[in-house]
Amino acid sequence: MFILYPTRSNPEANKLIALFVVFGLFIASAVVSCNEVRYTVSGKTTDVPVDKMFKVTTRDRSGDTSDRVRVNYTILEPGGQKRIESDSVSLEWFEQQRDRLIHEGNKGATTVSVQYLPGSEGSSRLVGNSSRWVMIPFALAIIFLTVITVRFWRDFNEHQRRMAAEND
Repeated sequence: MFILYPTRSNPEANKLIALFVVFGLFIASAVVSCNEVRYTVSGKTTDVPVDKMFKVTTRDRSGDTSDRVRVNYTILEPGGQKRIESDSVSLEWFEQQRDRLIHEGNKGATTVSVQYLPGSEGSSRLVGNSSRWVMIPFALAIIFLTVITVRFWRDFNEHQRRMAAEND
């Protein structure tokens, strides 16, 4: 009977357990980084007119307050469809990114740089308001999953070869 628990005398079981653990981490990190991957693969970046920009003070469960900036804007998609969207970021982040994000156009119009997913209502954000760091565990999990799978498969084939040689 094959029982999966780590032991020094059963290195194959240890490798299989490691494979399951890394596969679990792979699935969890894939779920978390799915949105970032979508923005990376099919996101479009453009400057759009600002409809409204204002400061919002939010309060969390513990009663602490934080200042955020909410930017409402309209995206004109390539097909001519208008999307009214918004994004909210911390006041500190906004102040640091202001020069890169906000542009004064001709006739006093203010535009903001946004990244959006075409055809996906509610999928837009200010440029730079991303969490690309969540893709690092995903990439590491792919690498580890590949290494562990190759090593496990190689050892399994070696074991099968030895068993066949013993039976002959």
